[in-house]
Amino acid sequence: MKSFMIFVSILILSFCSFSQIPPTDKSGDPFKDLQKAKSIATKEQKRILLIVGGDWCDWCGRLDDFINKDKELVDILNKNYVVVKVYCKGDLTPNGLFLAKFPTPSEFPHIFVLNSEGILLESKRTANLEKGESYDKSKVKEFLEYWAIKK
Repeated sequence: MKSFMIFVSILILSFCSFSQIPPTDKSGDPFKDLQKAKSIATKEQKRILLIVGGDWCDWCGRLDDFINKDKELVDILNKNYVVVKVYCKGDLTPNGLFLAKFPTPSEFPHIFVLNSEGILLESKRTANLEKGESYDKSKVKEFLEYWAIKK
């Protein structure tokens, strides 16, 4: 009976959890992460969403929470993007070498939209997506849908 209850609990949690944006990994390797993302994006006909920030950034956490708690936004991400989180400090280190090939962010979090080959399509200030102390769903949704591959 105990095994059955554990199984049911796991099953319920798997249906309730639809988190898409992973936590930022300080020890991650963005070069390897991007290579993997390019392979997946090519195979699945998706864009790559690079989200630059870190655990020191309140707005970075707000963006993760905002999207992860909204099933519609998560569905748009799952359908259209491979998400890569890139850890940096305000001075762009660590991972400065990786980020040197992109425009320098003026704020964090910062979003770069790439095609499946890793070519930059858009550099997005997330302040344009904010509303009060959070984010504006209609603006975030419009941004994600605009850059999605039209299938």
